Amino acid sequence: MEALVANKTKYSGIYSFGELADLDIPSPVQVVEGLISEGQNVIFAGNFGVGKTMLAGQLSTCLATGRPFVGRQILRPFKVVFVDFETGPGAIRERLLRQSRSAGFTDRDYRQLDSNFTYVNAR
Repeated sequence: MEALVANKTKYSGIYSFGELADLDIPSPVQVVEGLISEGQNVIFAGNFGVGKTMLAGQLSTCLATGRPFVGRQILRPFKVVFVDFETGPGAIRERLLRQSRSAGFTDRDYRQLDSNFTYVNAR
């Protein structure tokens, strides 16, 4: 943890393009292959009804179980907090159950969801 804090401090600041390109820093660790790196937050925003909740539900359950997400590998299972500002627990529950059933989740997947997935109703 100390090394992580040192790296954040070491690389804090404002850089020109050339300075940024010349930084000798490790590549980000991919959490979702080619899509999300370790340490990033994901926020879905858009008009009502475009599929944000369905996409967020699928991504969240894949991250929590370590299952591939739309054909992209997941590094390992992760802790996930799903903060819902719009839909409410009744609809989220139904969508997540439908998605997990249609994806053929196993008992092991459901145990991982139980320990890694947290839902927050922020409406």
